Amino acid sequence: MIEKRTTSRAKRILIFALALVLSCAVFSSCGEYKEIVDDIEIKDTPRPTMEPIATIEPDYGAPKTGGTVTVGVSATEERHPLFTDSEEIKYCMSLVFEGLVRYDNSGNIETCLASAWETEDNMCYTFELRRDVKWHDGSDLVADDVVKSLDLLKNGGGVYSVNISGVKKYFAISPSELYIELEAPDRYFPERLYFPIVKEVGENKELVGTGPYKYLSGNSASVTYTLNNDYWGRIPLYENVKLNFYETEREKYISDNDILFFKGKTVAAYATREGYTSYRYEGRSFAGLVPNLVESYSEYDYYTGEFLYKDINVASTAAGRKALYYCINRDKLISSVLSGNGKVADWPVYSGFKPAFDNGLTYTQNREKANELFKLAGLHYSSTERKWYLNEEKTHPCKVTMLVLENNAELAAIAQSLKEDFESAGLEVMIMYMSVEKLARYLTLRTYTFLLLTFEEGDCSQLKRIFSKDGEYNFNNYYNEKLETLMNAVEISMSDSEAEHYAAIVEDVLDEELPMLGLYTQSEAMMISHRIRGYEKGIYGTMNPFYSMAEYWSEIYT
Repeated sequence: MIEKRTTSRAKRILIFALALVLSCAVFSSCGEYKEIVDDIEIKDTPRPTMEPIATIEPDYGAPKTGGTVTVGVSATEERHPLFTDSEEIKYCMSLVFEGLVRYDNSGNIETCLASAWETEDNMCYTFELRRDVKWHDGSDLVADDVVKSLDLLKNGGGVYSVNISGVKKYFAISPSELYIELEAPDRYFPERLYFPIVKEVGENKELVGTGPYKYLSGNSASVTYTLNNDYWGRIPLYENVKLNFYETEREKYISDNDILFFKGKTVAAYATREGYTSYRYEGRSFAGLVPNLVESYSEYDYYTGEFLYKDINVASTAAGRKALYYCINRDKLISSVLSGNGKVADWPVYSGFKPAFDNGLTYTQNREKANELFKLAGLHYSSTERKWYLNEEKTHPCKVTMLVLENNAELAAIAQSLKEDFESAGLEVMIMYMSVEKLARYLTLRTYTFLLLTFEEGDCSQLKRIFSKDGEYNFNNYYNEKLETLMNAVEISMSDSEAEHYAAIVEDVLDEELPMLGLYTQSEAMMISHRIRGYEKGIYGTMNPFYSMAEYWSEIYT
């Protein structure tokens, strides 16, 4: 079982309103990051692909059931399946906890705990639950159990809270029927219900699930799950799954585990280990710059609490934001920070979403265009000093201030690369590394040019979190009435072609105003030991890498 969180609600809100979004895809011990990759020879690596990047071992013979599969996981304090920000934990917890729906390896939605649903207006949904599902404590799954999980998300926040942010009310119609009413029509709402449904049992409110594995034993170093023989679906071939936790990526890499997950730069550093086959797939971590849209701001001395002087904000106009975008060499950024294991991306919308953007409006480094736009934004260039100034007298240089979460190696590397690009274009750059609490203060003061953030990619609701008037991650207070209408239209449109049409206009509006400067999405890799057979048939996926475990995986006894 998993012990329920005891973090206070106020602290939880602070963590998930800021720290989670800023570092949602950085799971390793960041202080060890440089040490991790320095002692590994990084060779030329192919572009991210869905094909394996190592040779498949030959067939060793007939599979056998039983045994234990071990998984190396980056250590994290938060292991609650509804609240953890670790993708590795989410992947592993999918073996224990299930959602109303799930995604297959192709990214298509399919039924899981919900056997069917119906709606007439995309706003009022009735879900029929499977009647053959039992919790790990032996009790039957009923609609009231789902209601309690929805209550946890509504009251406790967490990474999945946005999935039900548009829910107006919900209740059990009967033991097998659940009613959910939305505040506005959303044809994609069922696709958001892949988050875990959990049940609290006992005085300690320990958590049990409905998945093919259930809790067996555990401590701070490892947790073991064993087969749930009452599972409603197909029973996997492995008897046990053991998660081993490691403080650094290096420790995880050299461990003797059957399965390892890596992302970003560590994909290049670690994904060629002998005796493993590494499958790469496009990850869900998106990096971007969120501009401050106020026309001017005062330099703020955090330690004295004084405003030093007022400055024009180059990012306050669309021309200024586009000029800054044309200064950035994103290919170099991906090469230096991720060792080539990523791709340029403008918006945090994953490609599996049908009306997703196609990344057609991509900004590449172009100094001539940047200079034209800087002039249009009202800046003045000194050819002798090779610097941009805010005034014609050229006494006030143009500054770019980036706020970056401290103790985050990936964000620090991004910031340094951007600093080089902006300075070579003639701008003064200041990077400010700060704690979550200090960052929250600066968000209130609005005294910066950019926030450097990482987001989890998603569907149109992810755009609404960032660009909608009431979006919880709309840190720059951006609002465009036309865009708000279009984002709603994508969700309520009755056909894929209509949704794609509205999404194309959404992209045009965003590209015209640039309320975010997108950088890249990362690649991830799932390394599988040659001790496991069946992996060559495709057992991985960005939503659930363990999807085909029951169908394909087996153990070879030597």
